[in-house]
Amino acid sequence: MKANRSTQRFVLVVLVALLALASTSQVANAATYRGGGKGIHVEFRVRHQRIVFGKVSTVLYCTSSDGTRHLRRLRDYFGVHGIPSDATAVNMVPIPIKRSGTFLYVGPHNEEPSGFTEEVLTGRVGGSRITGQFRYLASYSPGCRTGGYQSIGSRNLRKDFLQFRALRHGK
Repeated sequence: MKANRSTQRFVLVVLVALLALASTSQVANAATYRGGGKGIHVEFRVRHQRIVFGKVSTVLYCTSSDGTRHLRRLRDYFGVHGIPSDATAVNMVPIPIKRSGTFLYVGPHNEEPSGFTEEVLTGRVGGSRITGQFRYLASYSPGCRTGGYQSIGSRNLRKDFLQFRALRHGK
């Protein structure tokens, strides 16, 4: 009877350990990068040539059709399952990283008679850092963008892209 109980305990411990290993998400053993730039904060987790988690936080500069200006917070998540409580945008698919270390995410380009949205996240993953840029544009009312307010008729796309650098933490 004692041998049977110790065998049962052993089997139970092994099962718990296997379940813990099986339920570990892709993010668990990923390399973590954190950083930012002027007007942007980023966090990424990279595993097996993919960004399995990404978070971009910034401020959008919005102008309504009557010319009223206001700021709107953007917290965009990439590669997540479920919707974080503070999210303003969620993209559930991990972002692939090419052999060269570069990546490119172009969000769905929604174009309708009332306006369009455009989102771009691009960069390069190195051993100790990720460098890149992010842009968000929406022409609906209110029209919102990264990089600052824009007067009618002017278009400086380089200003729309926010540059960032994230350094590797941990492992």
